[in-house]
Amino acid sequence: MVFHKPDFCRGVAMVLQGESLKARAYVTHNASLGGLRERIVRRLIRDQTPSRFHVETGLVHNQSTRSTSRQCDILVHESVTRAPLYRWEDFVVVNSGEARAVVEVKSALNRETFEALLNVHGSLVEMALASKHASITPLFGFALNGVEFSTFVDYLRSAAGDNRLNLDDKIRYLNWPVCIAVQHQNYIAVRPLQMMANSGCQLGICALDFGKSQSESDECIDGIETGYFVETYNRVLCEGDHALFAEALYSWFNGLPIDDEGKVWVTPDGTAHHGKIKWTSP
Repeated sequence: MVFHKPDFCRGVAMVLQGESLKARAYVTHNASLGGLRERIVRRLIRDQTPSRFHVETGLVHNQSTRSTSRQCDILVHESVTRAPLYRWEDFVVVNSGEARAVVEVKSALNRETFEALLNVHGSLVEMALASKHASITPLFGFALNGVEFSTFVDYLRSAAGDNRLNLDDKIRYLNWPVCIAVQHQNYIAVRPLQMMANSGCQLGICALDFGKSQSESDECIDGIETGYFVETYNRVLCEGDHALFAEALYSWFNGLPIDDEGKVWVTPDGTAHHGKIKWTSP
């Protein structure tokens, strides 16, 4: 995976941290502070989004099944030939065929907010699976702060192991969103969207704690998880289902100079594996 220069990643992280600190100095009401932080991250997402896409908030609706997602913090859509189904200022309801991504923003990732993130993701998956021709709108989660990496891995294990969406084994990996990053703790998790034909891969999710880097280079700087998050978001947004092949993602994961404690691969049955992913090339 290619990402912005390290100084750019660090600069983005510093801007988010700085604005959050400034807001917290005067905004003490948790709901208000959370809403403000959501707007700060939304500005980052908007700045990193190609101009043909719209970055707003709202709901995804499938007209053929008459089903609607839960409310999305940030809804990225491409309404080229027609307006959204409904609009009030920056709140929109868009057809599922025009939704390109959803980003859920959390001040802090913990059990409660992780469940809330999964609930939005689950509503998007269930809506798509109910329609034979609909693709799943990819969901991304971004938190400024959060639990320790080991606890986060436990969250990932439970989401798949419990099979919360009651999916068949072949698509059990859909219990996970596409990408989740926690800035202050410097970790990220990314799952593939698909495998190449005749591949020996199994679709799992890669979790990385950059605080466990073995390198003295820029791989361990603050903000690198934000850089990878932005790169993953842009790649999925622009390439759609052709982004994030398992083989390329796993090769990137294996090549990073991170200690085994901070390099975890979770399989769809909820089992966590430490270190490099072992898979057979086609």
